[in-house]
Amino acid sequence: MVGGIFCDLSKAFDCINHSVLLSRLQFCGIMGRAYNLLSSYLCDRYQRVLLKNADVGNCFSEWEKVKLGVPQGSILGPLLFLLYINDLPGSMNNLSNHLKLTLFADDMNIIFTHSNSTVFEKEINELFNKVRLWFQTNLLSLNLNKTYFMQFLSKTNHTPTINVSHMSNLILSVGLTKFLGLTLDSFLSRKPHIEQRTSKLNSAYYIIWSLKTLIPLETLCLIYFSNFHSIISYGIIFWGQHWL
Repeated sequence: MVGGIFCDLSKAFDCINHSVLLSRLQFCGIMGRAYNLLSSYLCDRYQRVLLKNADVGNCFSEWEKVKLGVPQGSILGPLLFLLYINDLPGSMNNLSNHLKLTLFADDMNIIFTHSNSTVFEKEINELFNKVRLWFQTNLLSLNLNKTYFMQFLSKTNHTPTINVSHMSNLILSVGLTKFLGLTLDSFLSRKPHIEQRTSKLNSAYYIIWSLKTLIPLETLCLIYFSNFHSIISYGIIFWGQHWL
């Protein structure tokens, strides 16, 4: 039996605690001038809101100190977030030999397997509660409206289906879910992903068809690779390279 928990964090980059992050940096061996530089980069930042109005002029809010988060759009932002949650995989892997954690920035997926359905239900509930507790301890919060549980099934083997009513009410069981841009269903078929990409491909095709007599071939190729080819080739290694 195989099940996946697809976690979504609420405002992950905005909720990073500076004190916790700085302690993680020290734990990773960042000391001296490098530590002081990053500490200066994070702390004592201020922000305010600007409202532009042509009639009455610009309006400003009061300056307020930024107590949480890393600067959005910065090169260091994702790296600092990864250092913040660096010990999460180790803490999860120590829980069970039946799980595998996949982490990409703030997108996290836990795959759990077990041959016994009763043990599967019990341990995956315990696992989810421990994951949620880890995030709470580290001052991060799961978006429970976008955190899903999905059981992966086989069309040929009659795998017993987990009774979701016995599981935590905080986990939503859905027919489809998205992970890193891929649309997944319980059977890992290609059909849902293709259906959701069809409208985008139709729009891209219309743009190329409309511009083919107006612009040079070189420019048309750039549009094709950025708006059409990138969609059909994304995640192709996951589905199998025999597609193209």
